[in-house]
Amino acid sequence: MRTLRFISMAGLAALLTLPAAAQRAATTPVEPAGTKTNSAQSAAAQQAGATSKPAVEKRAPTAQEVEALIQGIKHLVDDSTEGLVPVTHPDGSVSIDLQGRFQNVSIAKINADGSISAECVGSEKEARQFLTTPKPQAATAPKPKPAPKAPEVM
Repeated sequence: MRTLRFISMAGLAALLTLPAAAQRAATTPVEPAGTKTNSAQSAAAQQAGATSKPAVEKRAPTAQEVEALIQGIKHLVDDSTEGLVPVTHPDGSVSIDLQGRFQNVSIAKINADGSISAECVGSEKEARQFLTTPKPQAATAPKPKPAPKAPEVM
């Protein structure tokens, strides 16, 4: 009985320290990528298409990147009913396997000013429009008129 109580207390203590450990891990600085690489890692990164550009450099996606992204989500946002078969179950309910179609996809892009825009799209057309349309510039608000001077009291 004493052993069970000890194990329970040890488990509870471990559970209570997890949030603190996670917070410490989240705030511990991480060494920048590439500071401790060897030639084999560098060669593997180059083969994988990695570039030597700094991670802080931001740019808009190229036309080829936009097309590759759209091709990657094309099946997900497809709303064609072709080939879908309704299945009637013994209880009278009907279901259809949507085969991964009819989904919405969240995508993000880096704008020319370095900011990031994100949007949830439900079609190939929406995705293409979001990825190829530049971010609208923020409208400048008209300057307020100065308040009239208060009359002087004598």
